[in-house]
Amino acid sequence: MIQATKLLVTLFFCVTFSVLGQNCKSRIGFKLLPGLTNIYDPLEEQNFQNNLHPRFTFNFGANYIREIKDSLFFLETGIYYADRGALQKDFVAIYNTSQGQLTTTSDIYVHNYFVSIPLLFRIERKYFYASIGGSIDYFTHVKRVWTPEESKIEKSNWRPDGFSNSFKFAASLSIGAQINLTNQLGLFVEGNFNPSGLYKDKVNNKYSFFWNYLIGTGLAYRF
Repeated sequence: MIQATKLLVTLFFCVTFSVLGQNCKSRIGFKLLPGLTNIYDPLEEQNFQNNLHPRFTFNFGANYIREIKDSLFFLETGIYYADRGALQKDFVAIYNTSQGQLTTTSDIYVHNYFVSIPLLFRIERKYFYASIGGSIDYFTHVKRVWTPEESKIEKSNWRPDGFSNSFKFAASLSIGAQINLTNQLGLFVEGNFNPSGLYKDKVNNKYSFFWNYLIGTGLAYRF
């Protein structure tokens, strides 16, 4: 698994830099991506304690866009810090105390943090654009926040099958609008659908993943 991941990462950067090395127009910028995230879990119907709901997320990063041979087509890459997860409502916990069993009910905000490097193929007209592609995501850690009864935070970088499960893959589809503020500086707004973190449960042989609906906005500098 690790060797296959290294090969895919190498191919990813080879393709990116072979095209970006052409003598073409370039842009750099930053992007903010607030939105909604949730976990698609096919086992949820069998385990009602999961009770997963969408929650608000906020992602951000820098991007690099390069034109392909003076055309309508572009390549986009960058690096982003992404927060994905869900709101697990009405989680019941049972504790053994000296006075007997104590039962609490909490809502848990689950945060899974990734460093994401996308490679997107993009087509542009004067004011509008669309892009499609994927990304390689490196899982850094998970954070769970209990509210309101316990009001505690748990952080962990534990992975169920070690380092081989650190790298994930995601798809991305965006549609956006852009305007020029000056000859070199542009403003853009986009909608983004980003299913990510595909994972196969070895026991039940079923897949789960994060789905993310995002609204991106930011500035791009042309040079």
